[in-house]
Amino acid sequence: MKQGVGISIVLFFSIHCLGFAQSDCTCLSSLDSLSHKISLNYAGYEDKVNEKTRNHYERMVQELRALASKSPSRRACFELLARYVNFFEDKHLQIGDYNPDDFTRIYEPFTEKDARQLLRNASAESPEGIWIEPSGEKKVAILKDGKRSGAFKALVIESSDPNFKPGQLYYRLQNRGGFYEVESFGSALLSAKSRGKHYKNLFYNYGPWMRQYPHQPNLAEQREFEAWKNNGKGLMCYKMTDSVVFLKIPTFGMQGNQLENFINKYDSLIRATPYLIVDVRHNGGGNIGMELLLPYLCSEPFVVKGGLMKSSEDNNRAFESDYAGDTVLVRRLRQNLGKLVSQPDLSLQYEPLPNPKKVVILQNDQCGSATEYSLQIVKNFKKVTTMGGFTMGMMDYGDLRGPADLPCRDFKCVIPMVKSPWTDTEPIDRTGIKPEVRILLPEYEWPARAVEYLQGN
Repeated sequence: MKQGVGISIVLFFSIHCLGFAQSDCTCLSSLDSLSHKISLNYAGYEDKVNEKTRNHYERMVQELRALASKSPSRRACFELLARYVNFFEDKHLQIGDYNPDDFTRIYEPFTEKDARQLLRNASAESPEGIWIEPSGEKKVAILKDGKRSGAFKALVIESSDPNFKPGQLYYRLQNRGGFYEVESFGSALLSAKSRGKHYKNLFYNYGPWMRQYPHQPNLAEQREFEAWKNNGKGLMCYKMTDSVVFLKIPTFGMQGNQLENFINKYDSLIRATPYLIVDVRHNGGGNIGMELLLPYLCSEPFVVKGGLMKSSEDNNRAFESDYAGDTVLVRRLRQNLGKLVSQPDLSLQYEPLPNPKKVVILQNDQCGSATEYSLQIVKNFKKVTTMGGFTMGMMDYGDLRGPADLPCRDFKCVIPMVKSPWTDTEPIDRTGIKPEVRILLPEYEWPARAVEYLQGN
């Protein structure tokens, strides 16, 4: 499962005034190119720009074009482009600025000694503390950020990456209730902020950070953190009890056959045990999904409904590569430019296994993209129960490929090309996917609750 207006003629402005590197790169040309590509290639365009929203959309475009024509700085231009993209309220539809000269670098005179002095009385329930990442490349101190409620900042203490110096602002965090909104500094500018989750001495933002001070991680936290080292991707599999196997897959962003090799390693253990917990919390998706787990999850034939492909010259180059052997579908795509074309359904059946007899899948609000696609497929299987919280909500439109080219080369946009089969009847982007069983307990207690559920307590 893969994840991932007309162009106006513009006046030439001097490169010195614009601060742009290429002769055809202006803010207005980038905005016009972006809106043109989205209108042609985005599978959700007609759903989002409709009778109710068209006037608002056109006023926004007019306002942004007027601002873009005034030769804003690159940073200001990116913020205009991000405003345009964020109109669509689709976490898959994103733009980034990857020019290092545009990154915000903020420094404070700060040392680890300063951090230890300030943080010695920090609460374990707060994200304050000194944290390291699995690679050991960076160490940061998370501190309260001014007087704003729930606001924190992460400052670099040590880094082997020459792009990050001691005292440099690395993150800003804002508590949003069940998660932290994370704004990154010193790397790519992105139109969408990420979500972070704090659990005692682990902080998840894609991968985990582990707290070293003033609180010490317990053995379970250390074990989870260690599973990310050496490109381990956090994969874990072990027996929680004599009758329950715990399988943790916190990312689908893997290369090659890493997950397949891992599943094969524990296949005999899973098949010999009555119950299975699949923990996909924090899994924001990637280039694969739960395909390798289907033999353990399903006991009856099922059909994966095809989505709706947005036919366009750009999209069809990718679609025709995927479906080169389906000449009828390829012909339909070519004959229906600008329209949505149905993907074929996929019928699957696996030989029923005696074990696992029951499966719990743990999900939370960091589950997105390919993870949500997989959950939509497996949540109704007879032996599967989804437990935990609502997912992130970012899979009504998907199938992301290489970024779209814009006149300014460092501005890159990814555009979802396929509308999911449930989008019209059961959309998830605003709500996320509801679990079959909500768990209203701290998340570190969820695995134990799943064990109780499986064992009938």
